[in-house]
Amino acid sequence: MIIRYLLMVVIFSSQLLGNSLVTNDATIFNKEYIDLTIYDEYIISYDKKNITAYNKDTSLLWTKTTTANKIEQLQTTFDNIYWLNTDKKLNKTNVQVNVQEALTFLPELSTFHIQFPYILGKKDNNKWVLADLEEQEIIWTKKLNCNNHFFVDSNEYFGCVTKKNLEIYNTLTAKSQMKTLLVNDSWTYESAYNNGVFFSKKDKLINIDIKNNQVDTLDVEFDKSVAIVRQKDIIIANKDVPVIVCTDLLSENILWSYLPESNIVSVLYNKHNMLLELPSKNYLVLDHFTGEEVITFNAQLEQSKFTAFYNNADQWMFVEDKTLYTLE
Repeated sequence: MIIRYLLMVVIFSSQLLGNSLVTNDATIFNKEYIDLTIYDEYIISYDKKNITAYNKDTSLLWTKTTTANKIEQLQTTFDNIYWLNTDKKLNKTNVQVNVQEALTFLPELSTFHIQFPYILGKKDNNKWVLADLEEQEIIWTKKLNCNNHFFVDSNEYFGCVTKKNLEIYNTLTAKSQMKTLLVNDSWTYESAYNNGVFFSKKDKLINIDIKNNQVDTLDVEFDKSVAIVRQKDIIIANKDVPVIVCTDLLSENILWSYLPESNIVSVLYNKHNMLLELPSKNYLVLDHFTGEEVITFNAQLEQSKFTAFYNNADQWMFVEDKTLYTLE
């Protein structure tokens, strides 16, 4: 079961809220699903047969059931949901309108990745296609050895990772731009920026600099339990000191730092904020773009730790295992 967090929230001044976490009667987090993603305005979940859209207050928008074929893969881009069935045909629906459209200009695919307006998809026999979703046309078809793939932020390049190497291609021409044996599929993709990408392996972090055609090992101990790479910045929460530092990995400039009043027990990130658990079940939410405090509160939870959190219309929601809480 996977929960992804893709949301933007308004920056508040620091505010101390009451200590009351109220159990919400929403049931969306205790259902069985393959993937659940929290977006700006809605929540999307899916299983093998159903796609369900909720408002962020957890009220139901709609449920779509596929009868003939099972859902193999799903990706949401802006307000559109794209999914691939076992028949290898790609479909699309708009979250608000919910009218299904078959993308018939595309061939049968076994997997796909969208970075709008482009879609990179795999056909049979290791043949890949790049298509423009706005123009609804195929740009190229090419045989590639590609276990994992990604786009850089500018859409100018995409990368293919294999058991032996990493190769970077020009997106529109599929011509090779860079190849290195220093990265293979034992490395983990972390983040991309306009002219490069970061990979990690255990506590190592490297920068694939496409513009200068080089691989740089970064002088940082990377612990994914307390750190994230966001585009070209790294945020590290040091549990022992304690201190939180956001650094530009390319310039090595410190963008902001924050000193909690006590040691950090655990850290949970979403796209815009980080949730710090401090001793005695005190919690602090920081905006991880600015380092500013957003809220602080206390919550004595009997079970596991929080697994997700988000803001909806100035109301904070926290997920602990399969239970949703509202902070009041």
